[in-house]
Amino acid sequence: MTAPATHGALRRLARPLQKQSGAGWLALLLGSVSLLLGAAAWVVRLGWLSAPYWVLLAWVVALVAAAAVIYIGSTVHARLSAGRLARRLEDLGAWRRGTLTALLDAPAS
Repeated sequence: MTAPATHGALRRLARPLQKQSGAGWLALLLGSVSLLLGAAAWVVRLGWLSAPYWVLLAWVVALVAAAAVIYIGSTVHARLSAGRLARRLEDLGAWRRGTLTALLDAPAS
């Protein structure tokens, strides 16, 4: 198997994992923002806050939570690259160490 074919096969193998991971992180993002904004609305509904600054505070908290989810999701999503997938397959014992990663490395000059 050639290096481009191996790289393409690993990308095709990682693509469904990346899509599922992205869908999960998107669901977490939407759920956390909805939960925070809903909790802020209930805090006002229960009468614990009456000042109008709660709207700005609720949106700031929701945006900070969204930024945290996006940051963590993007770092986790980067782990599903072809190189890391090859390394992980070698670590699991499916292939000998260096079999896949050597094909993905740049050729020596």
